[in-house]
Amino acid sequence: MADPNSSPHDVVWSTTHTLGVERELHTVRESDQQLVCEAPRVLSALRRVAVDGRYEPELMANTVEVVTPVVASVAEGVASLRRLVGVACEVAADHGLALSPLALHPFADPHAQTVSDTPRYRDIMAREQMVGAEQQMIGLHIHVGVPSGEAALAAMDHLAVWTPLFIALGASSPFHQGRDTGFESFRPMLVDRLPPSGVAPSFDTWDSFCDWFDQMQSSGFVDGLNDIWWDVRPTRYGTVEMRIIDGHPGFTETGALMALTQCLVAEAASEGFERSQLPRDVLRLNRFEAQRYGLDAEVALVAGEPRRVLAEYLAETVTRLQPIAERLGCADELNDLSVFAVAGSSARQQRKVMAETGSLNDVVRHATQQLRSEAGDVDL
Repeated sequence: MADPNSSPHDVVWSTTHTLGVERELHTVRESDQQLVCEAPRVLSALRRVAVDGRYEPELMANTVEVVTPVVASVAEGVASLRRLVGVACEVAADHGLALSPLALHPFADPHAQTVSDTPRYRDIMAREQMVGAEQQMIGLHIHVGVPSGEAALAAMDHLAVWTPLFIALGASSPFHQGRDTGFESFRPMLVDRLPPSGVAPSFDTWDSFCDWFDQMQSSGFVDGLNDIWWDVRPTRYGTVEMRIIDGHPGFTETGALMALTQCLVAEAASEGFERSQLPRDVLRLNRFEAQRYGLDAEVALVAGEPRRVLAEYLAETVTRLQPIAERLGCADELNDLSVFAVAGSSARQQRKVMAETGSLNDVVRHATQQLRSEAGDVDL
């Protein structure tokens, strides 16, 4: 989303908690659900369609990124995303393709894929080699506007504590290279191979973050903010970006995760808010537990308290955030988080389809059909 040469010194902050969403989708062959590098063809066709938003290439030539405009509310963002995804599905179908929302394609050979033909992505692949080739994954990225650098850092720390909820609720990557990984969300295990990624360091002031960035840039490790792949990161657009969420089929789920992100960012900006004192190692262990067990994970999200089941924290969090959600106009979407507790994550739905059919092709087909059905018919 950002210019890779962007700098934290150039950020224009937001006066309100506006939203923006990036949703990545894989191009798969309709006939057999195989992952194919057809994103350039789809993107070329999409450039001829007038939409409020845009479509972008990603690292691999099998990925289309759908980007909403800046929106004022969760409902507006979901409506925009639904329209953009619907258009993309229609265009892909015209080329004998479907779009898969699953964070990892269940049976693709990552080394049979090709990198997108841009200088930035070619440079990344030249450096990362096999590790880069394994990044056959897609996610949901949620941006929320913040009023200052200090507000961005407070929001990043707060979201880092509650990252296990985002991992568990959006979990959509149980299969990898034809095998069940045993994880609800295996995608972060692959992301973590590319530094700087994972849980962000904690910074006391925006100036200290800028000093860290300047050292990284002068050393040649990063060109801009877009080269930082933390679970949550600041952007040049005056937002914090939640990046850990797996790609998944449902729009109700997306709206609920948008509401959770916006409410937590607003909570971090509230008067008297104090940052968590949980050590970074505890945050990393919490994160791993959520990747492995989803909402059944036992995690420690409050300093000084023993571990508890993540699903219990979910119910309490929805209740705690209700006043903020009412003020932001996203209470209905926040309450939709209960959908996850009842229906289970996409990862569990995928395992159910696999148990019933014995076919990973059917797992992908089920997800692509769900995505297109929920996007609805569109007029091009």
